[in-house]
Amino acid sequence: MDELYEEMIKKYPNLYRINKSIDCGPGWFPLLDDLSKALELMILELKIEQEKCVLEIEENSKLPCAVEVKEEDRALSFHMSESTDEMEQLIKKAERESSRICENCGKKGHVVSAHWYGFMCEDCSEWLFKNKQSVTCKV
Repeated sequence: MDELYEEMIKKYPNLYRINKSIDCGPGWFPLLDDLSKALELMILELKIEQEKCVLEIEENSKLPCAVEVKEEDRALSFHMSESTDEMEQLIKKAERESSRICENCGKKGHVVSAHWYGFMCEDCSEWLFKNKQSVTCKV
């Protein structure tokens, strides 16, 4: 896994407490970092509310967390154990945005090519074809 995503998992421990892998190219890192930061804050707010409850609840038992983060069908696929409507809105927005961002270099615009290497812009796709190497070598 890319070092960027390893750091992200450490940075947002409540969100990624179960899922320890992110299967996406480095180009989506800024998008995922923004989404993860927002979701982590929402989870912390829920945790504070849960701690205020009089009922004794097992720690983190009902707190949402990421269960799968990957590229699927030419876009980000971000699945949570459970989520609020506000969380779902943020996730859906990020998933839509990802379909216009190169998974390799992060270039915004029209992404034209989907290879088994990932979802790429024209430049990255061209480079891959010419060099016949893994796209992650370019970044």
